Amino acid sequence: MTETAYGGIEIFFTYTPSDLLSIFLVTNIMGLPSFANSEDEVVRAVSVKISSRTDVSGKIFVVVSTYLASTEIDKSDYPRDFEEYSVFNVRVFLFNDRISVYINSKWVYSYCLGAVSYPDVITQSLNPVGDGVTVTNVRVVELCDGREAVYVDYESTSDNAISSIIQERPIEVLSAVGRAAEFTYGYTKNNVGAQKIDSYDESEADNSQMSSDGLVYARDVSISIDTYIAEHFGLITRLYRLPDIDNGIARAIKAIQRKARQSIYHVDTAGRLDPRLEVADVHVFDNVIVTGTGRVINVNNIIEDIGITISDGVYRQTTKGRREIS
Repeated sequence: MTETAYGGIEIFFTYTPSDLLSIFLVTNIMGLPSFANSEDEVVRAVSVKISSRTDVSGKIFVVVSTYLASTEIDKSDYPRDFEEYSVFNVRVFLFNDRISVYINSKWVYSYCLGAVSYPDVITQSLNPVGDGVTVTNVRVVELCDGREAVYVDYESTSDNAISSIIQERPIEVLSAVGRAAEFTYGYTKNNVGAQKIDSYDESEADNSQMSSDGLVYARDVSISIDTYIAEHFGLITRLYRLPDIDNGIARAIKAIQRKARQSIYHVDTAGRLDPRLEVADVHVFDNVIVTGTGRVINVNNIIEDIGITISDGVYRQTTKGRREIS
């Protein structure tokens, strides 16, 4: 087993419990049971089952099980002494080799895998079992962190405080409604077709973060390959120092390399106002003819900045962005 022990997912959801209902959280994270002999065992996909039961005295219990593929490897129940709650507000947290479940902000279950391997792209799904199950308020936390609190010096600047929270992850900060800020590895919003473009300018520049072979210095020493850079620019080796990241190292490196190869291509456009566009949208050029030059453009660009000017009844819009390269 090739063990990638540092990763995590954090999922929140709400549902109304019943002894006849259960919720399976199914992932593509691969694991072994506790105390397993890694040479003899076969890794299988990790799942978590959440349900409830009522004993003969009427006492209600939260029941949580850990599965590897279809095999139940651990099961535990917890007396539900919070009877005033008619719903379960569930938090499931997989962090490195540990699994924890919270119900209505109370810890109810933990399990430690014998070994675990996180894929570069983690997938998860909620599968309700039973009639009439309604799952609401589903939320997946992209930047899951095992720390319950982060202590920041009182005199720290906001940038330093944010750096302490996100550690060394390559985070993009986007403006949101209500003066909030959204933090993401590279989330894009909507695909918006380009229209009424008067000028299109694309330039190419080296990015110091790009590499075909990234040497990763973190809790694990590893190599991250970027086949696009290798194919288009040749062999470029770079050392990435990320000693403070304690989970999701492979994902952070992939995000750094993806952002670096996209940022090689800088795109500036100008044209009529398009109120549909927002920062982090993908500006889709599908056989779009640039009015000023007659060029036909077929690319996708990620919007990083938008400017709007109004003069003598004419509304103009400029955008800056980078090429979308998966």
